Order: sequence, then structure tokens, then C-alpha cells
Amino acid sequence: MSQSPTAPSTTDEAGPIDYLVITFPSGHADAGAFATLRVLAQQDLIRVLDLEFVARDADGTVALVDPATAIAAADGDLSDFLGSTSGLLDDDDVMYLGDTVKPGSLMAVVIYENEWLVSLARDLSHADASIMATGTIPLEELDAALSGA
Repeated sequence: MSQSPTAPSTTDEAGPIDYLVITFPSGHADAGAFATLRVLAQQDLIRVLDLEFVARDADGTVALVDPATAIAAADGDLSDFLGSTSGLLDDDDVMYLGDTVKPGSLMAVVIYENEWLVSLARDLSHADASIMATGTIPLEELDAALSGA
């Protein structure tokens, strides 16, 4: 599995970097929630650069949780992701994210590279073509467009 916590050596060889923030209102992560993420990483479609856990305890205090502790406490095996710490998530990010959930919650922050796009870019280059732009359409805009609103 491609789980190096270091960033690609050059931006010419890197795919887009995206993130997910997953909330566990119960305060407990479930490894089953990461099943598809594990498959994507095993197939080298993505590379997990960072898997961090942020908790907001009952009195509202926000803190970064040791990933080994959160992973060990999850029901199931998430050991593939141990060591996926890039340093991209800083203290301000942790505080901002923690303030968005109810006390007693746990969040998982996944920062990942879309490795499949690097392969596509190489194929395009061989065909004298290149990627002009990438982006993400917010779900709200997609829903509005599809519903005709």
C-alpha cells in the first residue's frame, strides 16, 4: 500500500491534494467507515498523506488525539494508516475544526493525493495533451444544478 507520509518530491509529479473531515458524534471511530478509503489506497488510486483525529470533549476542549490511540480504539484494523502524518494540519486547523462539532465528538481528518491523476497526466503527455485545470464542484451547487434550481 502506498502510505508514505511525505509529500511528493515535485508538484509536477503530484496529483491534486484533497481532504475529508469525518465526524463521529459518538466520540468513537469505527474502522468500517474507512473501508473504501483503504481499498482506494491499496489500489494506489490515492495516497493518504495525513490521518489525524480531533476530539472535542464534554466541556468543549478541543485537542488533537494521538493517531495510534484513536486507531487502536477503532473497531477493526486501521493500522495501514499509522504514520500518515504530513504536518499539513496545523493548530489553527485543529481549533477551527473542533469548534464545528458538538462536545463529545471525534473527527478524522484525511488529507490525500489523487494518484490516479498522475498516471492520467503521463498518458496525456505521451499523446501531446495535458490537463488544463482541475477543481471540485461543491455538493450544494451540483444538487442545485441537477434539481434545476
